[in-house]
Amino acid sequence: MSLALKALVLSRQSYPGWSHITKCLLTCSRATVFLEDFIKPFHLHSTWLKCQQLRFVHSSLSVGFEDKGSVNSTFSFADYDVIGFDLDHTIAKYKLLPTFELVWSILADFLVKNRNYPPSLCQTPVVSTDFLSKGLIVDKARGNFLKLSHDHSIVRASHGTTRMTSDEIRHIYGTNRIWEPVMNLADRLCYQNQIQPFFVFKDNFVIAPALTCAQIVDALDKEQGKSSICYDFWKDVYDGFMYMFQRDAFIKQVGGYFPAIQRDISTYINPCDTNLRKWLDDLHSKKKTYLLTGSNVDYASYLAEFCLGPKWKDKFDLIITYACKPGFFIANRPFLNLDGINETSVVKEGLQPGRIYSQGNWQELHTFFAQLVGKSKPKILYIGDSVLEDVFAPSKFTSCESVAVVQEIVSEESSGLLTSEMWGSYFSDCLSDGEKSENTLWADLIMKHSQIAIPDLESVTSFPVDQRYPSFKNGPNGFFPKLPKMF
Repeated sequence: MSLALKALVLSRQSYPGWSHITKCLLTCSRATVFLEDFIKPFHLHSTWLKCQQLRFVHSSLSVGFEDKGSVNSTFSFADYDVIGFDLDHTIAKYKLLPTFELVWSILADFLVKNRNYPPSLCQTPVVSTDFLSKGLIVDKARGNFLKLSHDHSIVRASHGTTRMTSDEIRHIYGTNRIWEPVMNLADRLCYQNQIQPFFVFKDNFVIAPALTCAQIVDALDKEQGKSSICYDFWKDVYDGFMYMFQRDAFIKQVGGYFPAIQRDISTYINPCDTNLRKWLDDLHSKKKTYLLTGSNVDYASYLAEFCLGPKWKDKFDLIITYACKPGFFIANRPFLNLDGINETSVVKEGLQPGRIYSQGNWQELHTFFAQLVGKSKPKILYIGDSVLEDVFAPSKFTSCESVAVVQEIVSEESSGLLTSEMWGSYFSDCLSDGEKSENTLWADLIMKHSQIAIPDLESVTSFPVDQRYPSFKNGPNGFFPKLPKMF
């Protein structure tokens, strides 16, 4: 039986006679030939068209939904009492090329004008490079950029923008290709607050600065005629980050980034389409929903209104801004009341529905929704794009489950901006030709700590809220609407 047909069978639509059709299709070896004749009387043709996009592992889809174990190995939004959303790069879809170019140009300009770096730093536009790749790690002192396997071994590396050979990697990091500071990387980033000898370019906001840092290394090497023993550029890059993304930059119109967004937001961000807005409304009519964002309340409100319209607050039972993830899921930082955009007093009488708060912690959020839905242990979901902050942290430290938003699922298929020949797939790689490919660190975290992974929210909005999807309980099947190219 075709995999698309099995996906259709597993959708378990609520139509008269569906169970009979399911049994017929599952027992008919040539069922695909007759599929459209079966489904047209039940108005399921749109579902069939959707299902043709899916690639699922054969063994995980060989049982019907009558088997309780099959239900337990799938995912549905309907299974949750409460569903939450990140804002940036989840509800708000940024146009990556202009956003990357904006961040890269502001940072390079800051370093040249304020830290006396060579003007050549501003002369290589983002679009002309093959260096961009999410999840790279910079060894600050050595000027090396690392890509990690699931066991934290180094599978690719560069010095500046120059690719390192396997022998060079082993010479610097040992025959096992392990750099001790990045072992148990996700836990380290959640627990340790001290300055680390590395930085992780973990999400779309900091992909372009990885290129800036690599170009700094190239420029310094060229100036000295050789590689340095120890590089000292990171403090300047950090100052550039703070200049660009400081908390009050939006309201003060400083730092370059927020002023550019406000001048022409449509250049950098897409408003949510009608289907997504309706899907959120439908979800909110059936479930409790919340918005949890790291953005400050001023920018978050501006962004949400652009994406969802002037009544955006009505789509959520609670809104939390400046959440300081991943600490939100780990620490006990109090919720703060807001007077406009200003934080005022600590919330002492409990959270109230329909309000916007700042900062906060998971324990109080859980208590609030437990009371709101009338369950001591409500089932809560969070959807976001940051593997560390939105997927790993809630899964590891709380009872909250997660859905990962991973644009690379489709971008690698189409050779998009997030595809790099130099760095290979975001999901799988090997040290050298002929070796067996292994999951990358980020693919491993996604499959272990999320229920499913989707390229964007729009990929699920054409399906009903109670649609069931194969999950990561069956290996890589949780990638939707198709497996990444490397799998």
